[in-house]
Order: sequence, then C-alpha cells, then structure tokens
Amino acid sequence: IVTKAIASAGRRPELLDTRGTILLGLGLAEEALVDLKEAAADSPNATRLFHLARAHHAVKDRDAAARALRKAK
Repeated sequence: IVTKAIASAGRRPELLDTRGTILLGLGLAEEALVDLKEAAADSPNATRLFHLARAHHAVKDRDAAARALRKAK
C-alpha cells in the first residue's frame, strides 16, 4: 500500500519514512536505508532521524547511527 502511495503521490518524506520503517521491521535494513536517508535529508525531524539511526545500527554502521541520534536531539 505504501509503495502504491509513493507511486501516486511521489517520494514524500512521510511516505518514505513509513516504508523504510516497515522494511526495517522486515529485516531489510539495506533497502530501508535508501528510503530513510532520503526522508531524513528532505525533511529531518527527530522521528525520521531516529528511524535512520536504527537502520544504520542494523547494518552495523555504529558511527552513522550515533551521528543520526545526535542530530535527532
């Protein structure tokens, strides 16, 4: 459903964040990073940066996870 919404409405940060969070929950961290990086870059907020940090952590990029968490504050 989210992918259809992205196809229809465009690559909106709130949709990318939702899809990235879903992908992360499914264990697809690399794929999630693509969406979460774009969402956080286009419209950063604490929630999006936290989701991005979780994805970085999932792929064992501790430094990037820490940077995203610091920006989330």
